Amino acid sequence: AQLNQICLCKYRLPRRSQIRFSQVSPQGPTILNISFTGLNARAGGYHIHILPIKSTQEPCSDTNIMGHFNPFSVNAASSPAPGNGTVDQYEIGDISGKFGDLTGQNNFQNQYTDGNMPLSGPNSIIGRSLVIHYTNSSRLVPYESEESFKTYLNIINLKWFLPLFTECGVQIYQQKTPHMETG
Repeated sequence: AQLNQICLCKYRLPRRSQIRFSQVSPQGPTILNISFTGLNARAGGYHIHILPIKSTQEPCSDTNIMGHFNPFSVNAASSPAPGNGTVDQYEIGDISGKFGDLTGQNNFQNQYTDGNMPLSGPNSIIGRSLVIHYTNSSRLVPYESEESFKTYLNIINLKWFLPLFTECGVQIYQQKTPHMETG
């Protein structure tokens, strides 16, 4: 059974951004399908952070979501330049380190394969947060999610932070069956 996790971001303007994480088996690589529109060359890095968003007061602060998800204690200072190493040379959550950042991009689409970003088990990215940074590395401020879109299975808590838009933060969660083991 294919494990699929989807995070969607919808906007009032005709823009749609999505990262889809999928994994055919718990031991297999994770496929990232990324599509961002309307970045206006303001975004930089993007990462999975340790904790999910739980607070509306400073939701992007280190206190609330902590740093990048890094269960193997990879020394980020010794990682290769973004996009120049192998996935195991970066923190599990360092998507832009592994594949390159979003600097200068208005629209961005790509697909990546990551053998070091599991969707199940103790080192899973499920239940964590996704943060997109400005080019100066500061974290973008979130917009509230539409509660009506949270009726899907609450498997993954990847939240979007793109204040460049009028509305952001809608997540759609999907799994093969309602009671499927995800980690």
